Amino acid sequence: MNTALPESSNLDYDTWVADANEALQFHLVDTSQLAEHDATDVLEAAPGFSPDYTYPLFGEKEKIFGFRDLAVDLYFSQAALKCHLSVQFSAARTADGSAVSAVKAEEPRSPPAKRARLATDTAVASSSSGSHSNETSQTSIGGLPQGAEEILNKLREAVVIDSVGDITKFLSSARQADEAFQPYGARIHEYRASAPRDHDEDDEEKGDEEENASELFDYEIYHTTFDTPGFADYHRRLQSFLLFYIEGASFIEENDPHWDIYTIYQRRKSEANTTVYALVGYATVHRFFNYPDRIRPRISQYLILPPYAGAGHGSTLYRLLYERWLADPAVTDFSVEDPNDAFSELRDKCDVRFLLENVPADQLPTSFDTQALKEFRHKWKFGARQAARCLEIITLKRLDPNDKAALRRYRLQVKKRIYLQNQDTLISMDHQERIQKLDETFKAVDEGYKEFMQSL
Repeated sequence: MNTALPESSNLDYDTWVADANEALQFHLVDTSQLAEHDATDVLEAAPGFSPDYTYPLFGEKEKIFGFRDLAVDLYFSQAALKCHLSVQFSAARTADGSAVSAVKAEEPRSPPAKRARLATDTAVASSSSGSHSNETSQTSIGGLPQGAEEILNKLREAVVIDSVGDITKFLSSARQADEAFQPYGARIHEYRASAPRDHDEDDEEKGDEEENASELFDYEIYHTTFDTPGFADYHRRLQSFLLFYIEGASFIEENDPHWDIYTIYQRRKSEANTTVYALVGYATVHRFFNYPDRIRPRISQYLILPPYAGAGHGSTLYRLLYERWLADPAVTDFSVEDPNDAFSELRDKCDVRFLLENVPADQLPTSFDTQALKEFRHKWKFGARQAARCLEIITLKRLDPNDKAALRRYRLQVKKRIYLQNQDTLISMDHQERIQKLDETFKAVDEGYKEFMQSL
């Protein structure tokens, strides 16, 4: 079976090509529930979420060729991250159309984007040469339907998969692993937060959602390095989510001693009154040397798992990291590696809120000249660009809209910063074009700031 798209074929693409982002789904299984509940109920209750990206494994078009009604489910135990793979489809064929096999699940499946249960791994399989008319019995390979092994191989490039066979055996071993699990490293913070609201629920369930959202849960944040015994193996499981949610992500080097890893867990009591953990998210930070004896941390990877998004965990972790670095005399400043729009917004909100809460207005620079900006960023350990951005937002927020002189100073300061950051491009333009471009850029920045302030 070749899951890549063929260059040319008479095959019906709509029939035999699956959108990988829709076909693939992750599930976090609360194995502690197995003590009191049937396995089917536990699997049905496992939150399901789809990837944002699958191109690192399935190509730029993010398509999987050769299957009808494809459903690929990865079930993770919520603490130890033991993983089971299930692959289901109604029919499969080779890229050249020379062989066809039909695989029928024992029970109907929900559409891939909506499904939340694990259908039976063992299935009735059949095949023929080019049609479905003469079906013959066919065995599965390694617990998967025949034809699915290439999907398994692709996923194993990113995911640590423990089981593709008997889901019952997997749940038993995963439950034992979760019961024995203790977070790696040192606990550096505890906090309480409400459960995120599930935006996909039906309207009639909103009352239950609002009640659940008011319930507070306990969370812990841990700091770990690769020197911690056993953590390198666990980190490979953490990375299972990386390529699917961070665009352009790559795995980090485990033999580099300058990595710090921060993990967030939900902590609660099970029905059997034992302490259980569930992974919420994690971040990696690289400590760069800054001559002669200081460091510059850089946030490299930052991920909150989708079932926990929207509850403030990302902001809590960022604020914790910033305050630790601010208090550490060895840290000169910190940066973020290629932040996406969502992280940039989170960072801006955290930084601006911190400054508004902790820096009196009369202690902020009244101008953005080089020396004032340098002193400000060194004191608060921001990079030059982030320091200027935060100051501009705070200045605009505190401006009197009727003070024309102050508005003009603000406008000129922002334009000056834009010019200096884009000098190589702007200097090649003629005078009138340069003025026009600066005006357009300033208006876009100003509108972005005003929209941002509404979210504070």
